[in-house]
Amino acid sequence: MPRADSLASLMKWLRRAEWQDAFSELLHRHVAPVCAKFDVAVDELPELIEDQYPTVWGCVFEDFLGRNLDDGRNIVDEYLEQIPVMFEHSRHDERSSCILAG
Repeated sequence: MPRADSLASLMKWLRRAEWQDAFSELLHRHVAPVCAKFDVAVDELPELIEDQYPTVWGCVFEDFLGRNLDDGRNIVDEYLEQIPVMFEHSRHDERSSCILAG
């Protein structure tokens, strides 16, 4: 299973201005119905649920990774396109491994 920090670079990529509106909209779509039911503003949620908010954020982040925006772009595809890829052939076990330099 991947470690939480293995996604750190992708999370940093999410901070780029071009993704902010789409992510904020998706976060709102996920939490707004529950917030409305309890008469809580969406921007109050992090303070209200404190330590549980990273879990909520993580669920929205996971959903966002698998979505294409209205213009067809996908954050994972664009992130991977900017990473130089090096192929290393191993003679020890006759298989190729792909190393992502990041």
